Amino acid sequence: MKTATRSVVLAIGLVAVCAFGTARAQQDDTIHDSDLKVLGFEKTLYPHIAMVAHVEGVVVVRVKLDDQGHVVEAVAISGTELLIPGCLTNARKWQFQPNSQKAAIIVYNFRLKGVCGERESNQFILQRPNLASITACSPTVQP
Repeated sequence: MKTATRSVVLAIGLVAVCAFGTARAQQDDTIHDSDLKVLGFEKTLYPHIAMVAHVEGVVVVRVKLDDQGHVVEAVAISGTELLIPGCLTNARKWQFQPNSQKAAIIVYNFRLKGVCGERESNQFILQRPNLASITACSPTVQP
């Protein structure tokens, strides 16, 4: 009976420690806006295939930084499949002010506006601290 009671108490203790550790790890993973300062970036274009398919959406990318704030790794946290590859390529070209977490988040917001005809127009706007808005005209549908 004592062995069974010890096992139950030990199991409850382990669950509590794991739950607390997971919550603490998630809390430590939070990157606050005050921790983000973009030092350099490269504009990205709306992916042509996504424009033709009339795909809009948001892509959230988490990046790991080296000691100088250069991006050394980029992982998509969420987003539409057609938009993610270009965002990952673009995110690797950014530089941030180094922070204690050696990490940053970039949010890409892709939106289509109206029909422009033969000439496609892309616009990239960086809204501080980490929101990249990319808009483009919807291409006309060819018969």
